[in-house]
Amino acid sequence: MEKVLAVKWACLKEFLGEKQGVIPDTSEIIEVISRNYCFPDREKAETDFDYAQIIPYVVMLSEEHIFVLRRLKKQTEKRLHGLLSVGIGGHINPGVEAADVITEGLSKELHEEINIGRYGSPEFIGVIRDDSTEVSRVHLGLLYVIRTTREEVSVRETEKMEGGWVSLEDAVLLKPEMESWSKLVMDYMVNR
Repeated sequence: MEKVLAVKWACLKEFLGEKQGVIPDTSEIIEVISRNYCFPDREKAETDFDYAQIIPYVVMLSEEHIFVLRRLKKQTEKRLHGLLSVGIGGHINPGVEAADVITEGLSKELHEEINIGRYGSPEFIGVIRDDSTEVSRVHLGLLYVIRTTREEVSVRETEKMEGGWVSLEDAVLLKPEMESWSKLVMDYMVNR
């Protein structure tokens, strides 16, 4: 049975309140997560609204372009099949170094899903919170941006997703085809 990193929502309420969307300037939440996480069974966590499954969500930028993925039918999360995503990431499982479980989990997910050469340090932007869907109500995204060149990135898990670089201007037009977190990220990027 898969176990996933999660934190009780009660631990996060002090920092998040009832805010929704991309919530910037929440770096203290990383410390709260690091002190309070556990690894429940994923199957239980997917329907337990007392817990937030923590998902590092990395947006790849190259000048005025963003890396966009389409989730294919072989991907685990059936509720996201066919949708576009501007974020790369996923659940953090046991076995990563406890000293920095979030950074290790981010790196592991990034390298599982894409091939990436040189890139700058991930920049923490804030958290993504969205109670509008069943999927997003049990997850909290940790939004990071990585800046790189377009030549440095390609999809690794080609049976689960396809992807490529799109201008930020064109990505905005693709919003109707995006999963909810990606829509929130695009709104944040356009309005900041």
